[in-house]
Amino acid sequence: MGNQVVANPQQWNARETALLNEAVEKMVRIGELVGISPGGMIVLLDAGMSIRDLLLFLTSKDSDSAA
Repeated sequence: MGNQVVANPQQWNARETALLNEAVEKMVRIGELVGISPGGMIVLLDAGMSIRDLLLFLTSKDSDSAA
């Protein structure tokens, strides 16, 4: 997958860890609202979807459900 740098969680400070946890919780809530389970999101990521594309996918589904 190109030049991806995998962050070492042992080097994260408490603020970074808290922000990451908050972001994941928000993604899970949005996923639940649009009918995508956390397991479904993992399947998409394992299939090669980027986090950016997953966010776009979830928000587009959210827009579809609001219409």
